[in-house]
Amino acid sequence: MNGLTIVLAALVLGVFSADRKCTTDKDCLAGHKCNGQICAARTECPMRGLPIAKPGCKVVEYLNDMNCPMPKVVCP
Repeated sequence: MNGLTIVLAALVLGVFSADRKCTTDKDCLAGHKCNGQICAARTECPMRGLPIAKPGCKVVEYLNDMNCPMPKVVCP
């Protein structure tokens, strides 16, 4: 049972740690750019901290004027 858990954990880590392949910036997620056929984080985008939402509110992601993903708290 422990061996199966280790194999599954290694498989999950291998899949999620793989670099995204790209040919243009449009192939990458928001906030990333194509650099040598691998999607890399854009250095001009600030590091994002997760804001704390009040009860009943939610945190959504939007693209700012530099096309960087930023969090925003939205309340009804």
